[in-house]
Amino acid sequence: MSETVPTRTLVLCDGGLHSLLACAMAREECTVAGMVPGDPSQMGWEGPLAAPFPASISGGQGDAVLRHAQRYSMRVADASCLQGLLSVYQHPVESQTGQLLGAAYLGARLGCARVVWPVSAGAGEGLDLDAMAHAANTALLVSRLAALNAEHHGVPGIEVVTPLLDLNDTQVIELAHDMVVPVETCWWWGSGNAEEERWRAAYERLRATPGV
Repeated sequence: MSETVPTRTLVLCDGGLHSLLACAMAREECTVAGMVPGDPSQMGWEGPLAAPFPASISGGQGDAVLRHAQRYSMRVADASCLQGLLSVYQHPVESQTGQLLGAAYLGARLGCARVVWPVSAGAGEGLDLDAMAHAANTALLVSRLAALNAEHHGVPGIEVVTPLLDLNDTQVIELAHDMVVPVETCWWWGSGNAEEERWRAAYERLRATPGV
């Protein structure tokens, strides 16, 4: 067992490619540190958790969240507390921010010092710089706001992180290829919808890249 225990992490999952990668990254961090689920020498350590996010996901997306959590030996946390926030906000951006703060408090109650929000500003081969700045500021401010109540939840260093924020679609597909994640477990696989077309186009761009 490693002497350095990874920061306990709550990964926010929507069943898509970004959250699949976030689950894989969280599990890889534990593997590198020598933390293995089920090892009797590591009793009391549960490893990273997954939580459905946003609260409105259901059906195929919800099933994909369960598949991803199972693939990386992650328990799915009860995030039903976020459901009550859906009727509070009128605008989708407001709802996202409110739910993100709720997820930060949920993570703190579960003993997680890090909440992974796998948001991306990718727009094809480019990046939406306004969206990237907004997401970065949101993550920072939600982290600070959640930390204000550390005396109640006990996790003063709670932090919302966005590890995939500055990757465009082609870079995300390349990372998925390098990490050998099961892309076919994503909610959109085989649907023929716009989301599947988006990632198939990104894959074709990657294939066309010299040296890949």
